Amino acid sequence: MDKTKPFWASWTLWGAVATFIGVVLPGFGINVAPEAVTGFFKSFWQALDSILTFGGLAVTVYGRATATKQLTKTRS
Repeated sequence: MDKTKPFWASWTLWGAVATFIGVVLPGFGINVAPEAVTGFFKSFWQALDSILTFGGLAVTVYGRATATKQLTKTRS
């Protein structure tokens, strides 16, 4: 891994951010879906939350497994 890329271009980073939003924030009482939503839209928001969580995890694993460049703080 002698090549580098900026940290914001990392699939692993963005997958971890999506997983964080779906898992950690609700633990602190911060929900992606508003509490006033009912009926179909409540189910939609719950499904979106699950997709965000599992999709983020999948992107994180994919990004780590296919990484070919080292991350840097600056552009290379």
